[in-house]
Amino acid sequence: MPVKKIITASAGTGKTYRLSLEFLGLIYTCSPYPEFRFDQILVITFTKKATAEIRDRIYRHLYNLGNKADDWRELALNLKETVLGRQVSDKDNPLTDSETRLFLQAWQHLSCHRDELQVMTIDAYVHSIFRNLIRPARGIDSFRLDSEAIRKRIPMLYNELMTPAFMEQVKLILSRHMRPSLDEYSEFFQKLIRERWLYFQSEAESGYIEPGSLAYYAGRETEWETAAAKAKAECQDAFRQMVESFCSDCEKAPLKSKTPLVLDSGLVKKDFFSLFIEFPDDLHQIPDIIEKRLKEDSFVRDLLDVLVKHGPFWSGSKLRSIEPSLLEGWKKLHCQTVEKLADYLVFHLFLPEQKEIKDLWKSVLMQYDKLLFRHKDFTFDDISWLTYEGL
Repeated sequence: MPVKKIITASAGTGKTYRLSLEFLGLIYTCSPYPEFRFDQILVITFTKKATAEIRDRIYRHLYNLGNKADDWRELALNLKETVLGRQVSDKDNPLTDSETRLFLQAWQHLSCHRDELQVMTIDAYVHSIFRNLIRPARGIDSFRLDSEAIRKRIPMLYNELMTPAFMEQVKLILSRHMRPSLDEYSEFFQKLIRERWLYFQSEAESGYIEPGSLAYYAGRETEWETAAAKAKAECQDAFRQMVESFCSDCEKAPLKSKTPLVLDSGLVKKDFFSLFIEFPDDLHQIPDIIEKRLKEDSFVRDLLDVLVKHGPFWSGSKLRSIEPSLLEGWKKLHCQTVEKLADYLVFHLFLPEQKEIKDLWKSVLMQYDKLLFRHKDFTFDDISWLTYEGL
């Protein structure tokens, strides 16, 4: 029987030709089985143009092989050696009489029963499943296709959902990432609907989940507060060790600046300096300031962003006389600080916000589905989702 294959190819490398050869290879391989039918082979494309090209290529190849016409020798050699993996000893006559009859009969049959050549776009394939299986199962007697249905339904969704409590929840989520406005709200809700399969995947039960992973902690809400407190304390300790080690080593080393631990020494990068409303004269004070400001969610995000994008807080141009081993020690503490700060952000902000979004998402989808079945004007995304959900 046929084996599984994954073939990757860039534009212009002959994907249509190869796909048509694979189709012929399946006919060649499967024909000996009595239960084989041509419509058991399914070819999926992304565009109608590709569908027409592949269908035409299959018919042409079958005709040429069955009638030994045009480039049939080259075609037969490529089919046997490239697709089927067989060596051909007689290059001038690569097909036996029985093989020639097989392709001729296949061409004759498919020419008379064109519906059995199953080559279609992904949208057409999903639509056929929806029409023949999902629609009857869901009791949908009729529906209309409207590519703008989601956008048009947003005002009705507002009317159903916009209670004061729900509106406050939406504002709270959106205010962290964008400027609240009706346009932003509309795009946000449309995205929740278009990408509903992500919600489905996040809610679907899975098998083994790696302990300590985000998926593992996502379902353990009671552990978030404890984990956040632990990560915060470890972040503070790592940052304090980094600053104390930095200050201690700098005080012992012969630096260019005579005042290495104050602002005008130039040891602190501008990006790190800009995080503070008033930067202290003495770097020893930084850990205490950081500890107090970790209560500010926006500061936590900005601090992590700076430490990840711009690296350690110190400027290397003033530290050329420092021993490499000392620099490596500081960098190690910097990495520990970033790691623990990221953990704190995950447990304190990311996972709780993810839960808020999922709760909101659930409410939006439930109400959207009520409107969907009430009005019965579907987009292709709606049909794809209902088909995916039904299967």
